[in-house]
Amino acid sequence: MSFAQQFPFSPRENAIFTALNQLQAREEAVRDSIKDAQMKLIENRVVETKANVVFFKNLASRTHPYLDLETQFDDNVDAAAGLKKSSLINSSKLGLNMNFSGTGKFVNVDMHIDNVSYNNRPRRNNLESEIALTNNFILGRYNLSIYEDYFNNYIAKPHFGIKKDQFYYWANTFGYTLGTHFNRLNFDIGYERVDYDYESDYSSGDKTDETYTFHQYLLIATKTQLSLEYIRFQEKYKHPFDSPADYNYNNFTLGLTGVLSSKLTGSANIGYQISDYKIGIDYRDLSLEGTVGYKVFERTDLSLALNHLIHHETNVAAYYIKNSFEIGGNHRLAFNPKFNLSLGYKIDCTEYNRKTDFDPGSRIDTFSFGLSYAFRRWLDFSLTYNYSKTNYKDVVGYDINTITFATQAKF
Repeated sequence: MSFAQQFPFSPRENAIFTALNQLQAREEAVRDSIKDAQMKLIENRVVETKANVVFFKNLASRTHPYLDLETQFDDNVDAAAGLKKSSLINSSKLGLNMNFSGTGKFVNVDMHIDNVSYNNRPRRNNLESEIALTNNFILGRYNLSIYEDYFNNYIAKPHFGIKKDQFYYWANTFGYTLGTHFNRLNFDIGYERVDYDYESDYSSGDKTDETYTFHQYLLIATKTQLSLEYIRFQEKYKHPFDSPADYNYNNFTLGLTGVLSSKLTGSANIGYQISDYKIGIDYRDLSLEGTVGYKVFERTDLSLALNHLIHHETNVAAYYIKNSFEIGGNHRLAFNPKFNLSLGYKIDCTEYNRKTDFDPGSRIDTFSFGLSYAFRRWLDFSLTYNYSKTNYKDVVGYDINTITFATQAKF
């Protein structure tokens, strides 16, 4: 199990420590939710009306609308090295979340409409909708999760005032995960299928993606966990004569996560991926990852992440090595812990085979600063600034400044 790196602007700045501190507990008891009493059928019409009122009242208490708004200023929206063009980008997400629970089961429904609009790039505007259904069942020592997701961007049509460059399509996702635990040993298996269907003019892109997963976790000590992951992915096009070739890959990952002290946590992963294309160049990737989190004070923490990737292809010119270094920190202000400051710096370096005439190697430096405020439990604001500079070895680079203001409201 590795960390989910979301610094420097995640409002949950202690995610790294929380994930690792969970290793200190052997198992957490599964809490059974109170099962709703079944309404009895009665002949009295007045009593029946009251029962319906109670039902809708319970339904309302399980329904939670939410709204996400974001405004971003980008001074180089085209990522161009020459004449820079700025743009103001407005994004919104209007959604509804519903939760239903019972003894040994839990159902979640999430539906939302997303909108992205540019003040001077109308063809980049986007409007899409998505609905997801997740079912969780406790079957003795087993936990079964079944989910279904439907995505559609056909609503971004010109008659809605949106001139869209991207293809119109819908995607349906179905998957399940079955997991269990035996003392120190936990494992789960999963399957996911995603069907893509594009508009008739671009039906050559219709495809099906399938992913098979297997995870195994071994608690080798009270605060140390060893994990093994295997992923099998395959992509198949429905019109093989008019579309790109099918391909698949196998990915193996071995990880170690531990709580080194009350303030220091760390994880290390090694991964190997083999990709096979029916038509095209096969490749192999070897990756090494390491992450360290340190809690300096009660309200201050730091995190450090290192990544090393070696990409092999039969084409010598396509061989490259990529290294990344990322450091971030979060601090909650003493006079008002609702304020959270974030800082981050990241370097991405890519080096190609130097024996070739053309070397598109690059270096990307990114600096980030953020300030968030948890106004209420259901409302928060954030203001972030990002500076990114990209340098190439053989071509002129470019830089981008972005300022983003975002708010989230959950009811």
